[in-house]
Amino acid sequence: MTVALSIPYGSRIVPRTRVQTLMMQLDPMLRALWAAPAGRDFKNSVARVAEQFPQARDYFDIRLQRDDDYFALKDELLFLEKDLIESLGFVSPMGAAHEIDLREYGELLLPEIHKLLRYGACGRYSLDFLKSRQAQQMHFLADALVEHGFFVEGPTRPPAAPLPAGVYRLQHAGLLFRGREAGLLVDPHLHSGYEPPGLEAGFTRAALEGQVDAIAISHSHGDHWDPTALLQFPPDTPIITPRVPRPSLVCEDMAAKLRGLGFENVHDPPWWAEPLRFGDIHVHPLPFYGEQALRHGLARDPDLRNWGATYGVRTPDYAAWFLIDSGDDETGAMREVAAGAVERLGSLDLLLSNLQVFTMYQPVYINGGKNWLSLTNRQQAGFEAMKEHRLTLGVEGVAELCALTGAERVAAYAHWWGDPGGAPPRNEIALLEALAGELSARRSRAQILDWRIGDGWAAGPDGFDIVRDAMRAEPFGANLPAALG
Repeated sequence: MTVALSIPYGSRIVPRTRVQTLMMQLDPMLRALWAAPAGRDFKNSVARVAEQFPQARDYFDIRLQRDDDYFALKDELLFLEKDLIESLGFVSPMGAAHEIDLREYGELLLPEIHKLLRYGACGRYSLDFLKSRQAQQMHFLADALVEHGFFVEGPTRPPAAPLPAGVYRLQHAGLLFRGREAGLLVDPHLHSGYEPPGLEAGFTRAALEGQVDAIAISHSHGDHWDPTALLQFPPDTPIITPRVPRPSLVCEDMAAKLRGLGFENVHDPPWWAEPLRFGDIHVHPLPFYGEQALRHGLARDPDLRNWGATYGVRTPDYAAWFLIDSGDDETGAMREVAAGAVERLGSLDLLLSNLQVFTMYQPVYINGGKNWLSLTNRQQAGFEAMKEHRLTLGVEGVAELCALTGAERVAAYAHWWGDPGGAPPRNEIALLEALAGELSARRSRAQILDWRIGDGWAAGPDGFDIVRDAMRAEPFGANLPAALG
């Protein structure tokens, strides 16, 4: 029997980046500002915080003699060229942890860690083979991760037969589109630190072996953009990211990050570019509006934007458009994209979207305060008045797009993690009931897919239908060594 490594479900990779460290350092100062009175007192609040935290001037330009723009994060922090990964934690299902501090090396060790994860995650290669591909000084890490139970050894896992053509729902924002010849993975989080504790089963990198020919990333928010998941795939894997004209605290340049990690086939096409082709799958990069720092108006600099893309996917058997967390903002609205999407994709078989309404309900909304730091002082002082501004489509916007595109079906996703085959995440049932009412009111013909995490909408003998538990899920901690389990 050939023995191979894999990562059991429940093992997690937890990165810490330069931006995360920065936000931790800023946290006490920001909390003091957010707790202070708003409006006319904001300038006085800045003065008090500057006095309370003398280190604030290391981070902020504070010019209280000015009437406007008297408080701002310094440009070198607001416009970061690169969000370096400073450390990686590897946690086994039983909680055993091993952390690698990368600050001394920059990201020079990451190509070696890429090899470690690429060969150790897919269930096909032995520990000896992995070491033969690594620098000798990194062998200690492979041994330590086996000893702690982050990696397990077991029989070689041959790739599963390719799934039928269709769309498969993974955790949160993860989707797998299959054509007859190829597969496109979207926003994967595999062995992710974002995954909440207590789930009984989930998807591993090994379960996707043989199903993925390309990957698409929608935007840089942490629940969609997880470089550690991508490090589990070979460096020649084609990866599509949104184009980022200027990296910032709000949005890093994902394509540049991936190239720096050693990926060789990275694409960041502009919106409306010619489709990229992977086997029989054509991927159309389409605009992403909404989920910005503001619903109305622009941040202190127009480059301080959540750059993203929605994507149209066309195969010989279906056409789909997935909308992620999009909506409306000062620069455009998704309803304005609908006609162009249909022109490129033809008749839509499936529209996919998050249904929740995101608002500016508190300063840490969406990305932990980074959006708030991108605002002007006038916007920061008036934040309270903008708390109910909608940043995403919600059920009304999704129903409107179903009507505008003539979509045959609509599917909800990106409502957080849950047990495969179990109850839908969070408040999805209530959202779907509301969507049904909106579709009826707009006379949309779209039928709501009744699918849950792990299900697929796939081709069968009688056409496309829901396939329950189409994705192979693995129980928590399966195959752990007896000494750890």
